[in-house]
Amino acid sequence: MKQIRYCFFALTAMLVQFPGLFADISADVSGSLRNRFAVQADDGAVFINEQQLFLGLEAETDSAYLYSALSFRIQDSTVVSGDFKELYAGWYGDFFDFRAGLQKILWGKADGVFITDVVSPLDLSSFLTADIDDLRIGVSGAKFDLYQGAHKLEFVWIPVFTPSVMPQSGSIWTASPAFPVPLTMQAPSIPEASLENSEFFSRYSWLGSLLDVQVMGGWYWNDTPIATVADKTVVPGVGLSSLTILPEYYRVGILGTAFSVPAGPVILRAESAVSFNKRFSGTVLQLSSGWKEKNAVNYMIGADVSLLGATLSVQWIQDIILDYEDSISREESLETVTGMVQRSFFRETLKTEIFGIYNIKSEDAMIKPSITCYPGGGFEMSVGAWFFIGESGQFGQYDENDGFNARLAYYF
Repeated sequence: MKQIRYCFFALTAMLVQFPGLFADISADVSGSLRNRFAVQADDGAVFINEQQLFLGLEAETDSAYLYSALSFRIQDSTVVSGDFKELYAGWYGDFFDFRAGLQKILWGKADGVFITDVVSPLDLSSFLTADIDDLRIGVSGAKFDLYQGAHKLEFVWIPVFTPSVMPQSGSIWTASPAFPVPLTMQAPSIPEASLENSEFFSRYSWLGSLLDVQVMGGWYWNDTPIATVADKTVVPGVGLSSLTILPEYYRVGILGTAFSVPAGPVILRAESAVSFNKRFSGTVLQLSSGWKEKNAVNYMIGADVSLLGATLSVQWIQDIILDYEDSISREESLETVTGMVQRSFFRETLKTEIFGIYNIKSEDAMIKPSITCYPGGGFEMSVGAWFFIGESGQFGQYDENDGFNARLAYYF
């Protein structure tokens, strides 16, 4: 992975040296210092004590630009990481924009769920409790945009696969499903960087005065591996006695669309996608691989409205497996609702927010309230919490992880 990043860094350096591209440079340096602290609600145990320094450099000329975002993170007085979050150079004109390097690419209209927003993987090491800026991971690749009036056409090429970051062993966010038999877990194999293993995406969008439309497609590796049965032992009259699992990455195709349109005081949003050759875990005794390959449809219908000084957002999401079979572990259809309320006070110096997401079938939910203060001078202070409701499911499995957090940041 680092070798690929070095290659793109070299490409960035070559773009910088290209004659005339970076003559008469205007540059700007910005950044932030952030301190996060969090404790568990049940026993007060500290599980986040983190300081982060973020440095951003933007340089631009009449036809080119360079951007770098460097992050240093310290946890419990120990340097944990220091790496580029983004590092890319670009060349642009009246009708095009070409960008190469490490970059975050965010698509779609949904909040808190990822339907067509599948280009950049996720950092799930803290589940969904991380700062929104830290949730997405940059990908090393090239992006080429074409413009014509209100029309925009984007092409993305990613020659190296970047997986989502999962919680480390021993983390409170590591899901530990119970197995009735001895389980051996093998290490996943990361797809090698090559043209054959490249990921490809494209998107067409049109932004009008009353309508915003997007149509996208992609051929990519899933960001989180599926548990594939590498070996198992079945004893006659006893049943399954041992199991070996190989986490496996695989190819997925996607076609999707999204739009937003104002309707009086309400902004209506919708997003949908069809995923091809998606794998779903199933009954080990019925499926030799441990999974079944199916197509799936995922869609969202949402609305935003300003009411009594507050902004309200609601979403309905449904995820449907096509040609469903009983050997698949999850339900044929999953329904989710989300809601968010935001309101600012004292001339935008204080913001309150509460976000909730509820899975109807499994009856579990996550609720995240927060209060953020902007005293001026580049400072930002916030306190918040996250509460998990339910006994099982995506959020219910973390029922014992309710927590409170505080954050202090300085932007310069």
